Amino acid sequence: MVVDVGTAITVDLVSADGAFYGGAILPGIAMSARALNEFTDLLPLVETSDLTQPPAPLGTSTESAMQSGLFWGAVGSVRELVERMTKAGSAENGAAEPDVFLTGGASQAVADLWGPSARCVPQLTLAGIALAARRESPETPRASRG
Repeated sequence: MVVDVGTAITVDLVSADGAFYGGAILPGIAMSARALNEFTDLLPLVETSDLTQPPAPLGTSTESAMQSGLFWGAVGSVRELVERMTKAGSAENGAAEPDVFLTGGASQAVADLWGPSARCVPQLTLAGIALAARRESPETPRASRG
Protein backbone atom coordinates (compact mmCIF):
# COMPACT_ATOMS: atom_id res chain seq x y z
CA MET A 1 0.00 0.00 0.00
CA VAL A 2 1.39 3.43 -0.92
CA VAL A 3 -0.10 6.44 0.87
CA ASP A 4 0.79 10.04 -0.02
CA VAL A 5 -0.37 12.48 2.65
CA GLY A 6 0.32 15.69 0.75
CA THR A 7 -1.69 18.29 -1.16
CA ALA A 8 -4.05 15.47 -1.98
CA ILE A 9 -4.15 12.19 -0.10
CA THR A 10 -3.74 9.16 -2.31
CA VAL A 11 -4.03 5.56 -1.20
CA ASP A 12 -2.87 3.01 -3.77
CA LEU A 13 -2.79 -0.76 -3.75
CA VAL A 14 0.34 -2.13 -5.41
CA SER A 15 1.31 -5.80 -5.60
CA ALA A 16 4.63 -7.09 -4.28
CA ASP A 17 5.90 -7.24 -7.87
CA GLY A 18 4.87 -3.63 -8.58
CA ALA A 19 1.53 -4.07 -10.36
CA PHE A 20 -0.88 -1.21 -9.69
CA TYR A 21 -4.35 -2.49 -8.72
CA GLY A 22 -6.04 0.85 -8.12
CA GLY A 23 -6.46 3.55 -5.53
CA ALA A 24 -8.40 6.42 -4.06
CA ILE A 25 -7.83 10.19 -3.99
CA LEU A 26 -9.18 12.61 -1.41
CA PRO A 27 -8.41 16.20 -0.40
CA GLY A 28 -5.26 16.73 1.63
CA ILE A 29 -5.25 18.30 5.08
CA ALA A 30 -4.36 21.83 3.91
CA MET A 31 -6.89 21.68 1.06
CA SER A 32 -9.59 20.60 3.49
CA ALA A 33 -8.66 23.46 5.84
CA ARG A 34 -9.01 25.96 2.99
CA ALA A 35 -12.38 24.47 2.03
CA LEU A 36 -13.68 24.84 5.60
CA ASN A 37 -12.61 28.48 5.59
CA GLU A 38 -13.87 29.27 2.10
CA PHE A 39 -17.21 27.49 2.21
CA THR A 40 -18.35 28.42 5.72
CA ASP A 41 -19.15 31.87 7.03
CA LEU A 42 -17.41 31.79 10.38
CA LEU A 43 -14.62 29.20 10.38
CA PRO A 44 -11.10 30.64 10.19
CA LEU A 45 -8.27 29.42 8.00
CA VAL A 46 -6.22 27.27 10.35
CA GLU A 47 -2.51 26.64 10.06
CA THR A 48 -1.83 23.07 8.98
CA SER A 49 1.97 23.12 8.73
CA ASP A 50 2.22 22.32 12.44
CA LEU A 51 0.18 19.14 12.00
CA THR A 52 3.35 17.10 11.66
CA GLN A 53 2.53 15.88 15.18
CA PRO A 54 -0.92 14.56 16.05
CA PRO A 55 -3.12 17.15 17.76
CA ALA A 56 -5.26 16.27 20.75
CA PRO A 57 -8.42 14.53 19.56
CA LEU A 58 -10.55 16.87 21.66
CA GLY A 59 -10.17 20.47 20.53
CA THR A 60 -10.86 23.11 23.16
CA SER A 61 -11.12 26.06 20.75
CA THR A 62 -12.44 26.46 17.22
CA GLU A 63 -8.93 26.30 15.78
CA SER A 64 -7.83 23.27 17.80
CA ALA A 65 -11.13 21.49 17.03
CA MET A 66 -10.59 22.12 13.33
CA GLN A 67 -6.99 20.87 13.50
CA SER A 68 -8.19 17.77 15.33
CA GLY A 69 -10.91 17.09 12.77
CA LEU A 70 -8.58 17.68 9.84
CA PHE A 71 -5.76 15.47 11.13
CA TRP A 72 -7.77 12.63 12.68
CA GLY A 73 -10.27 12.70 9.81
CA ALA A 74 -7.41 12.17 7.35
CA VAL A 75 -5.94 9.38 9.50
CA GLY A 76 -9.34 7.69 9.77
CA SER A 77 -9.93 7.98 6.02
CA VAL A 78 -6.56 6.44 5.24
CA ARG A 79 -7.08 3.60 7.73
CA GLU A 80 -10.50 2.81 6.33
CA LEU A 81 -9.27 2.83 2.75
CA VAL A 82 -6.27 0.64 3.56
CA GLU A 83 -8.53 -1.86 5.34
CA ARG A 84 -11.05 -2.00 2.51
CA MET A 85 -8.39 -2.14 -0.22
CA THR A 86 -6.60 -4.92 1.64
CA LYS A 87 -9.81 -6.96 1.64
CA ALA A 88 -10.37 -6.24 -2.06
CA GLY A 89 -6.73 -7.07 -2.85
CA SER A 90 -6.92 -10.30 -0.87
CA ALA A 91 -9.84 -11.41 -2.98
CA GLU A 92 -7.77 -10.68 -6.11
CA ASN A 93 -4.39 -12.12 -5.14
CA GLY A 94 -4.60 -13.75 -1.70
CA ALA A 95 -2.52 -10.97 -0.13
CA ALA A 96 -2.03 -10.82 3.62
CA GLU A 97 -1.66 -7.68 5.76
CA PRO A 98 0.11 -5.16 3.50
CA ASP A 99 3.17 -3.11 4.18
CA VAL A 100 2.20 0.57 4.16
CA PHE A 101 4.65 3.08 2.67
CA LEU A 102 3.82 6.70 3.51
CA THR A 103 5.13 9.87 1.93
CA GLY A 104 4.10 13.54 1.97
CA GLY A 105 3.98 16.30 4.55
CA ALA A 106 2.16 14.50 7.38
CA SER A 107 3.53 11.05 6.57
CA GLN A 108 5.82 10.70 9.59
CA ALA A 109 3.05 11.52 12.06
CA VAL A 110 0.69 9.05 10.38
CA ALA A 111 3.39 6.35 10.16
CA ASP A 112 4.15 6.74 13.88
CA LEU A 113 0.47 6.02 14.63
CA TRP A 114 0.26 3.04 12.30
CA GLY A 115 2.75 0.64 13.84
CA PRO A 116 5.48 -1.64 12.54
CA SER A 117 3.88 -2.36 9.15
CA ALA A 118 4.18 1.32 8.16
CA ARG A 119 7.29 2.99 6.84
CA CYS A 120 7.76 6.69 6.20
CA VAL A 121 9.65 7.29 2.95
CA PRO A 122 9.79 11.09 2.57
CA GLN A 123 11.26 11.13 -0.96
CA LEU A 124 9.26 8.20 -2.35
CA THR A 125 7.71 10.14 -5.22
CA LEU A 126 11.03 11.59 -6.35
CA ALA A 127 12.74 8.22 -6.04
CA GLY A 128 10.02 6.64 -8.19
CA ILE A 129 10.37 9.33 -10.84
CA ALA A 130 14.15 8.88 -10.90
CA LEU A 131 13.82 5.10 -11.17
CA ALA A 132 11.28 5.38 -13.99
CA ALA A 133 13.45 7.90 -15.84
CA ARG A 134 16.50 5.62 -15.59
CA ARG A 135 14.54 2.66 -16.91
CA GLU A 136 12.94 4.57 -19.78
CA SER A 137 15.82 6.78 -20.91
CA PRO A 138 17.14 5.64 -24.31
CA GLU A 139 20.43 7.42 -23.59
CA THR A 140 21.07 5.39 -20.44
CA PRO A 141 23.56 2.58 -21.11
CA ARG A 142 22.05 -0.80 -20.35
CA ALA A 143 24.74 -1.70 -17.80
CA SER A 144 23.83 1.23 -15.52
CA ARG A 145 20.06 0.72 -15.55
CA GLY A 146 18.67 -0.25 -12.15
